[in-house]
Amino acid sequence: MNLIWITIDFPDTNTIETAGIFLIYSGVIMQVEHHQLAVDFPEFKEQIHDLKSSDAHFAKLFDEYEATDKAVNRAENGVEHLGDVALEALKKVRIHLKDQLFQKLQATAKA
Repeated sequence: MNLIWITIDFPDTNTIETAGIFLIYSGVIMQVEHHQLAVDFPEFKEQIHDLKSSDAHFAKLFDEYEATDKAVNRAENGVEHLGDVALEALKKVRIHLKDQLFQKLQATAKA
C-alpha cells in the first residue's frame, strides 16, 4: 500500500496547501478527506461551537453543510455514484452553504 500526500504550492500567493488526498495501490483508488468547518476556519472554532448551540438558523445551515459535504465526499470517493452534473450541483450547494456560514461567523465576530 502506497500512501502519498499531495501538496500544492501556489507561487503567485506564496502559500502551500496540503490537499488531503492520498493514493492507494499506486493511484488506483483516490481518497479525499472530509474537512470539518472548524478545520477550514480554525480562527472561528469556538464561535462555531457556540453558534451551533445558541443560533437555530446557524445550526440548521451547519447541519446542511455537513450533510452536503459528506455526500460530496462519498461521491468523490466512489462510495456512491453521482453523474458529473449532479456532483457539480452538489458542490455548488456546499459552497453556498459554506459562504452563508462564513458570513454569519464574520458578522458575529464583528459584533
